[in-house]
Amino acid sequence: MTAQRLLLGDVLTATSQAILEHGMANCTPGLNRLRAALPEGWQGADRPGTNVENETNDYLLARPAERPPLLVAAYYDAPGKPSDEREAVLREAGRLFVQWATSS
Repeated sequence: MTAQRLLLGDVLTATSQAILEHGMANCTPGLNRLRAALPEGWQGADRPGTNVENETNDYLLARPAERPPLLVAAYYDAPGKPSDEREAVLREAGRLFVQWATSS
């Protein structure tokens, strides 16, 4: 997993990882996607992507309070659906991810 190796592994220095995560945390286009579902106390940094016509995606580094970090990715291809509807699907994916992550 490239994202895991870059964000949490030993490919980058700790300083480079911090810079990358800081940039992702300050990325505002993804605020209505996976990160929108994070509960209070969790930190999130994401990198969204969008094709205006049909594709919406996001990958998220979630840092739950007092737990190891988690990575999740969601890709949604929906020709003809407006962007806000596609983002709602990713928010729901985020909600299900949080439900899974907090169930154990």
